[in-house]
Amino acid sequence: MNKSRQSKNAGIVLLIFFGTCIGFGGCSNSLTDYLFKNLFYEGWKIASWSSPQPVVDTETHELGNEKRNGFPMNMAMGSNGKIHLVGFRVSTREWVYAVRNPGSDRFEQEPFTVIADLGSVNPDEMGLMPGIELFSDDVPIIAYGAGGVLYFHMYDAVDGWKSQEQLFDASTELGADDITNVFCTFSADFKIHLFFKAGNSFYHTIRTGYATVDPPQEILSDVGTACVLHLGSGGMSLLYTDSAKKNLYYAKYGSDESARLYSVPSGGTLGIGGINALRDSQGTVHAVFGVYDTETPTDPSSNAIGYFRNREDLWVQEKWIEGTSSYGPLAAFTSPALDVAEDSNGNLRVHLAYTRVTSPLGFFIHYAYYDEVDGWQISDKSVDTTYTNSFWTFPLLAVGPQGEVHLVYSWTQSELDRTMVYVRGIPREMQE
Repeated sequence: MNKSRQSKNAGIVLLIFFGTCIGFGGCSNSLTDYLFKNLFYEGWKIASWSSPQPVVDTETHELGNEKRNGFPMNMAMGSNGKIHLVGFRVSTREWVYAVRNPGSDRFEQEPFTVIADLGSVNPDEMGLMPGIELFSDDVPIIAYGAGGVLYFHMYDAVDGWKSQEQLFDASTELGADDITNVFCTFSADFKIHLFFKAGNSFYHTIRTGYATVDPPQEILSDVGTACVLHLGSGGMSLLYTDSAKKNLYYAKYGSDESARLYSVPSGGTLGIGGINALRDSQGTVHAVFGVYDTETPTDPSSNAIGYFRNREDLWVQEKWIEGTSSYGPLAAFTSPALDVAEDSNGNLRVHLAYTRVTSPLGFFIHYAYYDEVDGWQISDKSVDTTYTNSFWTFPLLAVGPQGEVHLVYSWTQSELDRTMVYVRGIPREMQE
């Protein structure tokens, strides 16, 4: 629906509503709240999900058989709705790439475009996800760790992917054998900032020219898991846990101060699982994270997804997704997938995808959005009823400018073979 036409219709409904209230001597607060909620929070609810399909037919990938890191992959969406997807083909040790153009019902390449061959690198030494950022709607960059080395790739809109750059070796320069939690972003002067974890420390470096990289600087120590947020105007911030994964912190890059958002109860066996965060277009920071029992990580009742957001520079704990005896979010192994987008009524809406574990051992992808009044509204059934019961799903989520919710996740075809699957949610109202 055209947004200006919708605003006009909403105004007519409001006039009729208020006229009715006056005629009947006023309305109850609960009725007012209900009608207001319908007017202002109904926009772009998901009406249906597309039939799930492999990102590329016949493509399967081995699962690492030591650390079981899953299927390393990540994606980014441009402002026009174009999706860039990167993944690691473990059997041939290659980074691969596919795109989905706006309006298309599938990813374009068959097979994937090969970005780089990493030769004899052990797939179990791969970081769980590569960092990806968009220089423009059509120009992605990626960075990743492999065998203790930090690599970088940049896409050229004319010539395609440039040759991989080996930036430095953490084993010789930092005394660390692995690089994980890799993130890349741009500052206002278009310098490329790279963040990564090596050992138990989190580092930062800047790529200032072709293969020209500043020496890495330690910015955090005693780190378990970390992620980086781009704050706009060149600002960056960090969400991270301590190495014991008992405390969750938030800090702005370049500041010595950090805020502790959450601590698990002392003396118990709870831990913090996957984390994710982003900043919306109005400057609010949203942080989600898993909480689980380290002794029974697949027990639904012990799993939960916590949610904090920063309102006017103050952190507020919002409603959580709690587990029950029958089902709950699988919080230990995967990060909740998160995006925030404006709906058809002009309101910002938080979207979430996560793996739900059901008793005794079932695993399914579920979608939820956050309602300001009622908290998390969770889909009644899995978004995928075809490729079901897959333990290592690692969902990725992006919301397009038309309100479509795009999901990519990993489905276990057999114990060691995995397929990247794509499904999209069609909103109830599509914008004209």
